[in-house]
Amino acid sequence: MPSLRCCAYNTTIPNHNNDNSSSNNNTLFAHAAVIEEDEWGTLYINTTTASNSNNNVKHQPRVLVNGVDVEQMQSQLREPARLADTLQLVLAAVASEKNVMASTLLQAANPGVAVSIDQAGNIDVEGQGLTSFSFGVMQAIDGDVNLSRNDLTFIDFGLLSSVGGDMSLHNNDLTLLDLKRITRVGGYIHADSNGPVDIDFGALTMVGGFLSLRYNVLTSVDFGNIVSVGGNMYIARNPALSSFQFGQITNVDGDVLLFQTSITSVNCTGVTISGCMCVDAGVELTNCPSTCTGEHCSCS
Repeated sequence: MPSLRCCAYNTTIPNHNNDNSSSNNNTLFAHAAVIEEDEWGTLYINTTTASNSNNNVKHQPRVLVNGVDVEQMQSQLREPARLADTLQLVLAAVASEKNVMASTLLQAANPGVAVSIDQAGNIDVEGQGLTSFSFGVMQAIDGDVNLSRNDLTFIDFGLLSSVGGDMSLHNNDLTLLDLKRITRVGGYIHADSNGPVDIDFGALTMVGGFLSLRYNVLTSVDFGNIVSVGGNMYIARNPALSSFQFGQITNVDGDVLLFQTSITSVNCTGVTISGCMCVDAGVELTNCPSTCTGEHCSCS
């Protein structure tokens, strides 16, 4: 099928310059938009640019539909995507700079320690045989903190006030765990298997994930200012633990596991617990949810 051509023009504009040299022949050829029909009957707009005889582009023609500049509208529609891409690049650069700074601060506080910080801001010093670790002047960590499987007897949290991800502190030799100024942990706190350890939760008010203190030879536990735990509370397998109080905790979004202890009673008054209770036989429960059944407790 022959193409249908509409609204096209091709105009030659002579050069009125008195210089007749061929190098200055700037005759313009102006081309407008063309509406064409292909062999399948599809209509499309084909545009070209205005140029001179030396093929120097002078003007990009406009395509108007009901008075709307189509090319300008498309450019405006593409702009948010370009801005989003630019924003992502800026955020990535900022995150990279923060990680470099964090690495520098931690290396200064822990000479000779290989501190690994990935792009997400996770700090990993697992399994390096460390006996102590300090966060120095760092005030916030966006990602996880993994200090597990060392020989740590002491952790200095320094000025740290916030951890965005998880805290893995298990399988060390801690005798004191003092979270000091930390007010929020966005993920879980995993502090199992540290032997006879005294725990001071300091300024901590919220744990976003589970809280696990198993196998620590605890004789008592004080949750201090914590008001919310976003997962299970694992306080089980501490045979010397003879008493348990929730303290300021008002919400546990999971189960409370207290078996294999010396606890004789638990009072859940004022605490909303979404899951069940895992306790040893004979433990008196007051205003608590139902006890867990099956292997739910024994596997924890």
